[in-house]
Amino acid sequence: MLAFRVAALDDKTKYKQKPAFNHDRRYFGALRFDPKLFANGSTSIRLNYEDGRVHANRPRDLPPIDRITPWFKPANPAGTTDFGMGKQTYDPIQQYNQLIQQDSLFKNTFMGRLYAADVAMYYYANESEANALNSLNHGTSAMQAYMNNLVVDANGNRLGGNVNGALIGRYFGIPSMNQWITSPVTGVTGAANYGDICLTDKSIFDFYRNLLDGDNKREWQRWKAANFALSQTFFDNRLGFEFVYDRQRYQDGQLNLLGAPEYTISIDINKTLVDGSPNPNCGKPFVAASGQNGGTETFIDRDSFRLTAFAELRAADLLGKNTLSKIIGRHLFTGVASQDGKVMDNRGFLRFATDPSFSLATGQGPMGLNNAARYIDWVAYLGNTDFRTKDSAAGANLSRITGTINPTGTMKVRYFSPVWNATGIDPAAPYSYISYDASAQPVSNAGTQADNPANYVGWTTMDVDVMNATNGDLEDLYTSGTKNDNRIRSHGLTWQGYFWDDSLVTTLGWRQDSVRHKAASAKLVDGTAVMDYAYDDNDTRTTVGHSLSWGGVWHLKMLDKVLPAGTKLSLVYNQAENFKADAPRGDVFGHPIANPEAKTKEYGVALSTLHDRLNLRLTHFETKQKNATLTGATGGGFGGNFYLFWACPYWSATEALAALEGIQATGLYDVPGIPAEYVKNNWYSWQTIAVDANGNPDGARIFQIVSDFFQNFPLSQYTCDQYGLQLDVAKMHSSNPADWFEAVGADTPTDQALGAQPLYAGVLKSFGTGPTATNDTVSKGWELEATAKITPNWDLTLNASKTNAVRSNLSPSIIEAMQVMTDFFNTDAGLIKWWGGPTFQAQWNNGLVAAYNALLAQEGSQAAEVPEWRANLITTYRFGSGRLKGLYVGGAYRWEDRRILGYRLMKDSSGKDIDAINVNDPMYGPTSSHCDLWVGYSRDITAKVNWRIQLNVRNLLEADKLVPVSMNPDGVLALARIQEGMSWQISNTFSF
Repeated sequence: MLAFRVAALDDKTKYKQKPAFNHDRRYFGALRFDPKLFANGSTSIRLNYEDGRVHANRPRDLPPIDRITPWFKPANPAGTTDFGMGKQTYDPIQQYNQLIQQDSLFKNTFMGRLYAADVAMYYYANESEANALNSLNHGTSAMQAYMNNLVVDANGNRLGGNVNGALIGRYFGIPSMNQWITSPVTGVTGAANYGDICLTDKSIFDFYRNLLDGDNKREWQRWKAANFALSQTFFDNRLGFEFVYDRQRYQDGQLNLLGAPEYTISIDINKTLVDGSPNPNCGKPFVAASGQNGGTETFIDRDSFRLTAFAELRAADLLGKNTLSKIIGRHLFTGVASQDGKVMDNRGFLRFATDPSFSLATGQGPMGLNNAARYIDWVAYLGNTDFRTKDSAAGANLSRITGTINPTGTMKVRYFSPVWNATGIDPAAPYSYISYDASAQPVSNAGTQADNPANYVGWTTMDVDVMNATNGDLEDLYTSGTKNDNRIRSHGLTWQGYFWDDSLVTTLGWRQDSVRHKAASAKLVDGTAVMDYAYDDNDTRTTVGHSLSWGGVWHLKMLDKVLPAGTKLSLVYNQAENFKADAPRGDVFGHPIANPEAKTKEYGVALSTLHDRLNLRLTHFETKQKNATLTGATGGGFGGNFYLFWACPYWSATEALAALEGIQATGLYDVPGIPAEYVKNNWYSWQTIAVDANGNPDGARIFQIVSDFFQNFPLSQYTCDQYGLQLDVAKMHSSNPADWFEAVGADTPTDQALGAQPLYAGVLKSFGTGPTATNDTVSKGWELEATAKITPNWDLTLNASKTNAVRSNLSPSIIEAMQVMTDFFNTDAGLIKWWGGPTFQAQWNNGLVAAYNALLAQEGSQAAEVPEWRANLITTYRFGSGRLKGLYVGGAYRWEDRRILGYRLMKDSSGKDIDAINVNDPMYGPTSSHCDLWVGYSRDITAKVNWRIQLNVRNLLEADKLVPVSMNPDGVLALARIQEGMSWQISNTFSF
């Protein structure tokens, strides 16, 4: 017998969030050949092939972060949790020194990603070309004069010195809730436990109907899959085998526009531009980000082989049909051998960037892709309304981005050129200039003509070539790449026994899995990742594990004649010990973690009655998992802040070197042995690390703090190498400052941008993935399943469950890492400043310690992400005769219990909040209930072609709404999920 089947799918889905869509196209073919090769057996040869691709711009589940409504609120005193700014605006030049102070709310708040000397573009939401901004006469500009204003000659060679009279400025942004509440000026207890707050007023921006990104992001999947199977049985199907080969080639990716921190709507609060001209967009709403967000690609090649052999032994074949053969029954033995190979290539890239010429022209030197000097930032204004004239943003009905943000070709960029072009002027001649102090007051300074911006080319323009990932430059825009080769070899045996005329069915299974894994990372050349992977065979990791399961079902047939209405009763029991055959994981230090293991026990009762019209199954289960991956983002439970584990020690090393430059260059302290080539810059970030009684930098104290940092640095060389942190730990521990400079892999701290990136983009070298946090979990509860055939045409299904999930035993490596690093940053070493803003000690404690303490506090309590109760009811009625024959209608009811959304703070004996969450005082979200409806019609068009049309209505009679996801300790909603109201879908299906 020869049979074949072909199928095609073209599914175009559009969403309420315009212009979101999902276009799914698939082609499927199957061939089956069943030749009669043996008289007492069957042969089957099967071949399947599928080709598919998905092109999408999917909707977002969350509203944007709200950085617009706090601007209208009155500024509140310290200690409150209600953030307000009183509609304040700022001069980015005159108030620069004022607003970058450590205690300023605006020290580390930006317009999107505009925070360094990179290129910025300005759009209006409905336009695809960057717009002119007042005196700039074009749509792009350098965000600011390069901070150090390093003097260069006409060939771009550094001459040293600063153009102090060319005042620098930086565009400031409205802080998010977390940025505001964790700043030193607020004084809120438990501030680190507060998260950002999302926009909830759809009259400001209708997030139900609009995708903020517009048509500027993409997601895609492409795949080709083939499957070959050969099966053969013998002796009337008592003996047989099956061989299967499965081949898959899969690719997916995404082109980002707004990263998580920049998915926010705010207001431009800058009165002027950085060249001193008035800002025509002050007071206008905007969204902003950077081509740094870029995108990702994943390529997966999978090849699997499986050989299965079985043999069935029947007592009746040996003993004949008698009572003894019925008792012994029949037995099925199955053996499996398989190999599953999976090679996964993950790549990250910038969406667009400048070529190196811009960083050279601005005196920053040659910069790689991992430096902000190459980034292209953008700002899109969402309307022309100047909110300085409004009392609130309510009713603004802001537009989504409807234009295209995709710079290509060449851009004309405005920047401050520090090239000397004054002839006949002595650079050492006297010159006075005005600067602004920390109170934004003008200060007269005595300088030289080298400080006079009129002696340089100054504000000018240049044509900058743009590299674009979607315009043929992808190979030059890769920033990271990791390749994982994972091979799993498995062997297993299963026995199934059918005793007493199939009354007792038992199962015993054993499996051994051997996992071999190796990883490689792309080489970085000038910050560009070159996809030339080279595995280190010495770093191949192999893990072996075993799984054992057994159980049985006892059909109590002896009761069949006693129980009424054809009732049948069965008892069920199963127990399993499982090893998860998966790629090895690395802990926070880069050491291997044992693969997850689980023990499961379940028992229950199954009931069939009313002559099989009603079936019930009630099961009690208990699952204990060991070394389970902690749920959540990278590092599990720490959200997006786990990068601080490598960033705080790595970035503080470069900041520490900048501090040594500063105190040496200004004569505050003679750093012993400092190489002369490093004393070029006077980077501002060191100035407030330590001050004397008069508020002036204390050079000796700063040197001691830096010395403590290097000599007590706690990470091992192995851990640094695993993350690709270019640090020589042995030289860091030296008492010679010259060794500290050699320990950090860069010519100077400034060349390293005072924030070097790890070679592997946060991925562990030996594992090809980020670090994993683990815990043990215990889940126990009850499950009920019921199916009923109320009439021959009316079916009903009910399932319900009660689950109690408890986490325990947070991974020892996380505990050790948090203790070691927290102790380190709570010493003088932690007083080094995060780019002149908060200390690294504060960043560590606010970003990681609070989340860590919350994880510890939740041990032994119900897992917040698991609702205790769930239930679903599904029913369908089919018309079998008359005019309505072929018509069917159905519906479903879905219900879910409330979830824990957060915890209030603990209180002291006087009733005041203390800095710790109280897991005994949780805050719950609402219960969830929804109804769905469907109606369809099916009929045969011809003898071989069937047509079916079906209408599905989801969330019947519901309106769009926000469902709470998390709450801050003061009980205020933090994040919410967009729940789509009633929606419908029509599908047509032809079968032949």
